[in-house]
Amino acid sequence: MEIKFIGARIKEICHKIKKRGVSWGIKRMLANMGRWLKESTQSVFSFIADARRNGFRCAYANRSVERRFHSLIKESYYYSTLRIPAPYPVHAHIEVTSLCNLTCSMCPRANLQREQGAMSFDVFRKIIDKLALARLPNTLFLHFTGEPLLNDDLPMMIRYAKDKGVPWIKFNTNAVFLDEKKSMQIIDSGLDCLVCALEMNKEQEALLRPGADYAAVASNIEKFMKLKKKSKATKPLVKLQMLVTKENQGFKTQAYNRWKNTVDRVEFHPLHTVGGLVDDLGATNLKRSHCEQVWVSLIFLWNGDVVPCCFNHDASLRLGNILTDSFEAIWHNDFINKLREQDRVGVYSNPVCRRCMVQGASY
Repeated sequence: MEIKFIGARIKEICHKIKKRGVSWGIKRMLANMGRWLKESTQSVFSFIADARRNGFRCAYANRSVERRFHSLIKESYYYSTLRIPAPYPVHAHIEVTSLCNLTCSMCPRANLQREQGAMSFDVFRKIIDKLALARLPNTLFLHFTGEPLLNDDLPMMIRYAKDKGVPWIKFNTNAVFLDEKKSMQIIDSGLDCLVCALEMNKEQEALLRPGADYAAVASNIEKFMKLKKKSKATKPLVKLQMLVTKENQGFKTQAYNRWKNTVDRVEFHPLHTVGGLVDDLGATNLKRSHCEQVWVSLIFLWNGDVVPCCFNHDASLRLGNILTDSFEAIWHNDFINKLREQDRVGVYSNPVCRRCMVQGASY
């Protein structure tokens, strides 16, 4: 598989050089070298900062979690580049709840027409057990449209999936309900990565996440890190995620300096329109590319329904239901194969794919 992947990449690069010229190829090579050097330097400084803050043991554990994640997602690049379906979902999202306590400006939940609810532990267990009959996903994300901490069974779900052998589990949270009790449950569950969403300052939090109190959320995150350190836990890796708009880019340095010595990682993500489902809001849209998701991932909704794409929030591209259909029937049915063929030729007939500007998956 890796040899085929390398061959496909070389063929793709040669085609682009032939089309755009040798000078483009040289510039691209220099840009890639510069990016690699920058990322390597940042990685070294990040490790040093981790070691100073939490000790060598924790810094090494954080690095191990990240390296394991990147090794696990590498497989998805092979299949999506070659445009062939993986034999099983390399990545899976499980929507433990579609309910949320906030009305974020960039979230399409307000437009959802499907029924809302929270996943029971029994449904979660059946999904994991059915996936295990084929092969468990390399990475499991326990979020989709809702706030995972609203499901009281979340720690038990994480532990069950880890005990079954899922290598890497993550979920995103707005951290409003990340109190001491839930924090200890999450730390003890075996979770690999926790992503806390908080904006750069209280004005941005009020604008993008109405209903969230900046000071309270910041305090929850700080307390979580103290509990993690006190319990001498090496997991989860804690990332603070902030959204970048055209209006708030000037606050990045200040926000980074505020948090760099508190959480394990600080990340800035461009705000986009969620596949065209929400208004611009000063979004910094990514360039359109081919869709990785139809080749390597599935999303399981709270009631067992399955969709192929993390931008199909309203489940209009429903593939079936994992509680009543076999995994093979869902992963290889005519509808998802049609979506794959559309991606292969670059012509999308359904409105979800046509309006989406973010076909490349972001894990």
